Amino acid sequence: MNNNNQENKIVYPIEWKYRVIGNCENSLRKAVDDVCGNREYLLKSGNKSRTGKFLSVEASLIVVDEVDRNNIFIRLKSHIDIKMVL
Repeated sequence: MNNNNQENKIVYPIEWKYRVIGNCENSLRKAVDDVCGNREYLLKSGNKSRTGKFLSVEASLIVVDEVDRNNIFIRLKSHIDIKMVL
C-alpha cells in the first residue's frame, strides 16, 4: 500500500522512455541522435495527429541517475526540431 507521505522512488540505473513530438519523423530521429550521441538507445515511431501536422517518436535509453534523466529531457526539449517532450 502506498502511503501519501511517501514518494515513489526511482531505482537507478533504469530504462527511461521519452516521447518526442515534432513535425517530421526524420528530423525527430536526427534530433534524438544529436542529443543521445554515443549512448545506446532504441527509437520507435509513435502516433500522428489527426491532421498529420504533428507526430511522435519514443526514445528508450538507460539513465544512471535523476540528473542524467533530467539533462536528457532538457536537451531534447531545447532542440530546435522538437516541439514537446513527455
